[in-house]
Amino acid sequence: MKITISGLPGSGTSTIAGMLADHMGLNLVSAGETFRRLAAEYNMSLEEFGVLAERDPEIDMRLDMEQKRMALEHEGILLEGRLAGHFTEDADLRVWLDAPLRVRAARISK
Repeated sequence: MKITISGLPGSGTSTIAGMLADHMGLNLVSAGETFRRLAAEYNMSLEEFGVLAERDPEIDMRLDMEQKRMALEHEGILLEGRLAGHFTEDADLRVWLDAPLRVRAARISK
């Protein structure tokens, strides 16, 4: 089974993905975790790596390709990230989470 959960920052994708993966016994692949791992590989803080990612399209491409690779190579997986649903062509279920801007802003600011 392959499930994707996508949404804008602060919409609750990480929370819901973690709960659903635990409940269903699926392996969770998080775009945020991949981003943090890549920042560590570059020996950069998340803030520094975020600035680099904004300037260098190769970073976004690498993040996207990592999720696509995981989707192609694994079953029993839940992929979480803004574009996860686009990269998982054979997903059994695609979920898009939405939340009002004020709610998302409050979540992100915490």
